[in-house]
This record gives sequence, C-alpha cells and structure tokens, in this order.
Amino acid sequence: AAVTLMGTTVYAGVKLYQIYMEKNGTYGVQTTMEQGNTEEGGVSVDKVPEIEIKAGYLPDGMIQTGNAEKVRIEDADAPGEGGISMFDVLLDVEQEKVTANDTYVISSEMISFDGHEGVYIEKQTSKYKKVTSTFDKKIYLMYPEVQRVLIMNIADNVTKEEALKVAEQIELVDTGKKIDAQKLYSWTDYAVGDKEE
Repeated sequence: AAVTLMGTTVYAGVKLYQIYMEKNGTYGVQTTMEQGNTEEGGVSVDKVPEIEIKAGYLPDGMIQTGNAEKVRIEDADAPGEGGISMFDVLLDVEQEKVTANDTYVISSEMISFDGHEGVYIEKQTSKYKKVTSTFDKKIYLMYPEVQRVLIMNIADNVTKEEALKVAEQIELVDTGKKIDAQKLYSWTDYAVGDKEE
C-alpha cells in the first residue's frame, strides 16, 4: 500500500500534527491525522478558540450562506443545490492516530495552502441522470493554529480548480472567545461515526 506523507506542522520546535493518506484497496483512501512527538507525551487542551469560516474566493455566480458553524457556497440562482458545504471539527490532540475512510475514490492527492496541509479526494458518481447535484469531491484541511480540521464537501457543479481556489483562500478566523473543546464535534467523531455531509 502506498502512503503519501505531507510535512508536519511544528510549533515551538515540537512536532504536533501530521496528515497522510493511504490507498485502501482499489477505490478506497484512508486519511490519517496523527499527533506528532511531544516531550510530555501528549497535548491536552480544555478550551479552544471559537472560529468563523470565511471564504476569500467565491466562484462566479455563487454566494456564501450559512452560519459560523456550517457554511455553504452555492449558486445564487439555485440555492440549496450543489455548491460547497463546509464545516469544521476539532483536531483531536489527545488521540495518537485517527483515520477516516472514503470509498469509491477515483483520484486523490495531498494539498498544501499557506502551511495548511490536507487531502483532495474525487469520488465516482452514478452514471444515471440525476435531478440534483452530487457531492463528488471532498477536501480535508488542517488548521492546527485553531485546533480544527475543515471538511469541504464539493458538488459536481464546482470544478476541481474552483474548489482548490476556494480552499486556498478559506480562513478560519479566531473570534477571540474560548469554548469548551469537549462540546465540539471532533475528527475522531467524524472518522469513526456517521460522517456529517
């Protein structure tokens, strides 16, 4: 099995997080977030920054809707159909290694924007005609400075190029408030439980 490894994120000389992907059979991809080596054997945080998701780039004809927790970028003329749906999850800092599995994957690659490392995944879609759009692309992007992973579900009415432009210019803005980390949906919840889509 081939493993594609991205560089690690280092803060104060200590390797904290690492993301990598690995093929799982013919059409599967495993995306793993892993805690790096720390002198104390782990990092535990009770309070984390409250964040807002802000898109710096919108494809032509699309608008940003939603709230600070769940953001959509959608066609202004067809709200609710297609576009990009995104939300953040807590980047677990007490877990050594947590892996999410994606199936029906036809292509995948590691990506990096301004120090934020991640994975781009494209999935097979049905050959049958659909009435509405299908979410056939996904991006996982780490934001360790606010202890989050951004998950972007991308519909077939958004090209890979446009999706990557959106991802490159997304900001997870610290509001200055702290919130209880235990109350947040986490990467572990996402990876082992039902995936929010």
